[in-house]
Amino acid sequence: MRASNAFPADEMIRGEHFTDTTLELGPKLPTGFSRCTLERCHVRLHGFAPSIYDSRLTDCTIECTKKITDRRLPKFFSSAYVRCKFIGRFDGVDFGRDPQPYSGKPDEFGDFIDCDFTESTLNLCRFFSVNVSRQKFAPWPQFILQGGRRAASAQSDYAWPGELAQYVRLGQSEHPAVTAVTGTVEGFSKRFSVNEHELREALNVIGGVL
Repeated sequence: MRASNAFPADEMIRGEHFTDTTLELGPKLPTGFSRCTLERCHVRLHGFAPSIYDSRLTDCTIECTKKITDRRLPKFFSSAYVRCKFIGRFDGVDFGRDPQPYSGKPDEFGDFIDCDFTESTLNLCRFFSVNVSRQKFAPWPQFILQGGRRAASAQSDYAWPGELAQYVRLGQSEHPAVTAVTGTVEGFSKRFSVNEHELREALNVIGGVL
């Protein structure tokens, strides 16, 4: 077992088994893991969209020291996370099982089982083929919309405030593997020009909010 600083910078760590280890990923550090097993490890992401493939992480903590945003198209696909805790801010990040793996075959990895997001901010994130009822999330002012509810409510004659009508309509083109999308009051207020009261009423119309 070796700590991540024992591996070359800007390269993937492959075929290793880590236990009770702190691992750093980011600029001038390893870029990620492939075919690795991590148990009770602390993975720290330094403003960096990780490449974690075909690996299994059990009882680990995944911490973002800086916000990860959708500009880098980050995804937590193609690895299994069991009883893991996520800490930090994630904007526009996808979690779960890759619906279109490069291999063209069903993805072997991608499970999220009993994970804890209560210390993370998840804004406009998506979960693919994840049973969200088995995960823990932070309470309001964050919220979780279960998959399919936006599409079902798009036909409503409800007068969506601000620019929420556009967001609701997008639910009709959402990938069928999406089981949940996330939001925050702050993020939605800025992006869709609504206040907290308007957002609460709109979410009640959509329904299925966790």
